[in-house]
Amino acid sequence: MHKVKRNLAPKGLEEKNNEINKTDALKIDVDAEWKKFSRTKLKQETLNSLQEMYAYCCAYCEGEIESVANGNIEHFKPKTKYPRTYV
Repeated sequence: MHKVKRNLAPKGLEEKNNEINKTDALKIDVDAEWKKFSRTKLKQETLNSLQEMYAYCCAYCEGEIESVANGNIEHFKPKTKYPRTYV
């Protein structure tokens, strides 16, 4: 297992997170939000930041991202503590 040096989330991701947190959870269409996010430059910036943070390895199996997956985004913060966040 390699040590992970946490970096900061991209600025735009923090802004998106703040926007989501100001919205009533019942009014958020998570699937629609994810589809919108998936087509943005911010998604690529987030993916690049995560890849750098994990030394271009899968956070679970530590295989090279290119050889084990297409580089899906997980989370910068634990979902158990931050359930309504992209970060």
